[in-house]
Amino acid sequence: MRTKKSERERHRIARSKKRGYAIIPSNPQHVIINGEVSLYREKAPFEASGLSLKSALEYDVDSDRLKCHECGGWHKSLAAHLREHGLTARQYKIAHGLNQSSALVCEGMRSNLIRIGRNRFAKFGSPLTEDIRRLARERVRNGAKSKKSEHLNSRGRCNAQVLALISELARKLGRRPLRTELAEVGIGKSLIEWRFGSIKKACELAAVDGLGGGRYSPELVTAMVKSFFFTHGRLPSPSDCRRRLMPHRSVIDRLYGGWRTAKKRWAREVA
Repeated sequence: MRTKKSERERHRIARSKKRGYAIIPSNPQHVIINGEVSLYREKAPFEASGLSLKSALEYDVDSDRLKCHECGGWHKSLAAHLREHGLTARQYKIAHGLNQSSALVCEGMRSNLIRIGRNRFAKFGSPLTEDIRRLARERVRNGAKSKKSEHLNSRGRCNAQVLALISELARKLGRRPLRTELAEVGIGKSLIEWRFGSIKKACELAAVDGLGGGRYSPELVTAMVKSFFFTHGRLPSPSDCRRRLMPHRSVIDRLYGGWRTAKKRWAREVA
């Protein structure tokens, strides 16, 4: 016996199918980036854009449909669906970080269009003149201020993916990673400063700032001071920092609040 809830669900599915939507779970297994279908987990995490992902198209293999960033519906052709939102394909791609060359149709339809185009080219030759080709290249180049963004997603270097790498590295180290350690996993200083302003701000966004900063802790510096004292018979001076016999002066200021405070504490430690 059908319940009222199951009856409502059946009508909802029927209405959705009539409109061209597909009833698909909100966690699809695949995404399309730079024209390539990849597993979602291989490219995650992503930044959000509208009701979908920035610089990526959510794709369901079973129904062969793409998710619309504007309404969350699933369609065979987003290019045709965009008329309902009053958008052109160009505006849609710029708004959601997609390449201007990215196809807004499902893989099955794209394959058919490629096959039709090849057959037509083989039969009639190319209908494009050199001027048309040049204009097409300029349009793609000028309109793709978001082109780089999709390329970054494919390489695992969008903002969300970079922050996830920093967070994972911090968990392994048990502290905030150093610049050199970030560079070893492919996150250079210039990339972090360009995206987030500084390594400190990036670590704050990645929620790892509370793990402690950098290589030096008060305990480690105290041990270095004791070793220096027994070797040289005196406490370190600022010139020893410049000679790299001790950590940089900025590290001392961060840990102790100033050189005088640090020196008083070291004197008690070695007494």
